[in-house]
Amino acid sequence: MFNPSINKLQKVNFTANNIELIPEIINSMKELKILILNNNKIQKISNIENLIKLEKLELRGNKITKIEGINNLKNLTKLTLSCNLITNIEENDLPQSDSLVELGLFGNYIGIENKKFDKNINDKNIEILKKFVEMIKIKFKNLKGLYIGGNFFTNLNISNDDNNEENNNYKDIIKNIIPNIIIDGQNVM
Repeated sequence: MFNPSINKLQKVNFTANNIELIPEIINSMKELKILILNNNKIQKISNIENLIKLEKLELRGNKITKIEGINNLKNLTKLTLSCNLITNIEENDLPQSDSLVELGLFGNYIGIENKKFDKNINDKNIEILKKFVEMIKIKFKNLKGLYIGGNFFTNLNISNDDNNEENNNYKDIIKNIIPNIIIDGQNVM
């Protein structure tokens, strides 16, 4: 039985419920500010495009391969998509939110060419990282925290020149582009 007061909910937490598809009823919860769907089996982000008041969206530990359906979420301050199957992120995939202060993409597959794991770092993957961070810098002016560890380019020493202390790992590359950001929960100097 549908309860009209469900439209007044401000927080919904469906963590670890074996959900494969975000329920359509969520999209009608116009007052929703926090939606937590961690540790489910969701493959596609859907049924949330009308949640214009949403401030926090957590979809950690699902099976999402592509970021979609979140462009209208202009009030997001925190977006967590960690521990999914995301390999590529385009500018139009991310929300148009000046409010975003924290973006979690830890433990995905960003930077893997052709969806194949290869331990040999190459210039193309470094360029993928730089392009991604430049996009983040332009798109989210108020971003304070970026959780991006556990992706392809984060466990590798990028510089082959031992005398070159600049750009010797992914955190240095990010810091050179966005100096005042906290990366993976640490303020890297």
